[in-house]
Amino acid sequence: MYTSSTTQHPRSDRSIPTWLFRCIGLCLLFVVVVTTTWACGGPAPGSGGDLNPDDKVRVLNDPEATGATDGSASTEPSTSVEPQPASEPNTALEPSPAADAGPEPAPSPDTAPAQDVAPDTAAPPEPSGPLSSWIGGPCRSTNDCSYTDAVCLTDAQGYPQGTCSQACTRLCPDREGTPSTFCINLQDKITGNAGCISQCDFNLFPQGGCRSGYHCEQVGRYQEGNVQRNVCLPGPPTKPSGSCYQQLLNLGVNFVPGKDPQAKPEGFPNLTCSVTDALTLQPPIMGVDWVNGANKRVGMFMRCELALAVVKLSQYLKQRGIAKVMHFGTYNCRTIRNDSGSTTSLSQHGLGRAIDLAAFWDNQGKEFNLVKHWDHSTTWKNSQNQTGCWSTRFNSPEAKVLYDIGCDMWKQKIFSLVLTPNYNNAHDNHFHVDLSSNGNVLSKNSAEICSHHGH
Repeated sequence: MYTSSTTQHPRSDRSIPTWLFRCIGLCLLFVVVVTTTWACGGPAPGSGGDLNPDDKVRVLNDPEATGATDGSASTEPSTSVEPQPASEPNTALEPSPAADAGPEPAPSPDTAPAQDVAPDTAAPPEPSGPLSSWIGGPCRSTNDCSYTDAVCLTDAQGYPQGTCSQACTRLCPDREGTPSTFCINLQDKITGNAGCISQCDFNLFPQGGCRSGYHCEQVGRYQEGNVQRNVCLPGPPTKPSGSCYQQLLNLGVNFVPGKDPQAKPEGFPNLTCSVTDALTLQPPIMGVDWVNGANKRVGMFMRCELALAVVKLSQYLKQRGIAKVMHFGTYNCRTIRNDSGSTTSLSQHGLGRAIDLAAFWDNQGKEFNLVKHWDHSTTWKNSQNQTGCWSTRFNSPEAKVLYDIGCDMWKQKIFSLVLTPNYNNAHDNHFHVDLSSNGNVLSKNSAEICSHHGH
């Protein structure tokens, strides 16, 4: 018989002394306090309470932060509906204050007469792409215009969503990647009465050339009314009257009604250049792009009658696969050019009824250039001296395409007069086409043109 026995060990329940409970509690309280301090924005261990330079918040798309207030940081070329004359260089924009110079002082009443709309009642400016913070862009106050001497023409003054501007006397600054600007009479809306506004840009705003709430209109420069540009003014456009304008509207063609220049060609005070039913035709036209000699898409100032012919030509070119045309100009107040110099007769260019065609590109980008590819051995006469498209042999496929285009313009009576590079040396690099009042003429040389056909 076995007797069970239990060995007794002192403090076998391993009881924890009271002092140890207190120590653990104090430690937990310390952890909670430290964690709460970090979560509420206190300094992290080892930070010393300061952020490292690399930890600072960066402001994106801030022109002053990037030093791009004058557009120098942009690599995109400036676009414009109408090219700036060579005699009118763009003026450089003044540099913005240095970053450490403190906040820009509020403009005084004599530099910014526009009344800023209170921020708590004004609607935020609409998105405007490259116009943001620049002349022509929306604004509630001058603070929304990020350049020196800014003025905000407000909604209360009749400018929907506001318009950034600045006082001017003749020229205005331009910024890369934005529409060109123009100095016009703003009367009592700005100090000095003259202010900078945006020119129309149909590349950025295909439906009308301007941002919402504005329309494109031809106006003269401040105190130089003979210098005209298409600019963005507040309000809806005035619908032009006349059957020719209406035909263009029915075709859905973009154009801006213009004004008759009534100018004099240099050296000929007895002659007057006049463009009735004037307008600026805006490419692309019927799906065909039109560019100037600098390969830029710009508006083409002309008579409405010529615009209808250009539309008809564009329709024909599109059908034969041409996607782009380069021209050397439409309106030009000058006399007729020939090999010995200008004559005393007014050119059809001076009436806005002529255009010079220099090159074409098809849908695959293949070029057909009158300087590079025209075949001077071609003819429009047969053995019986009859005018027509008689040539069948060409020195290149490109020459054949150019010959066919010239022939088709004549056969379809798109223009009244078609002059080829065979006409004379002054026309060696283009087709001259116009709307001379008499006949339907296709010419090989100048001896075949009657004197009444200006070109």
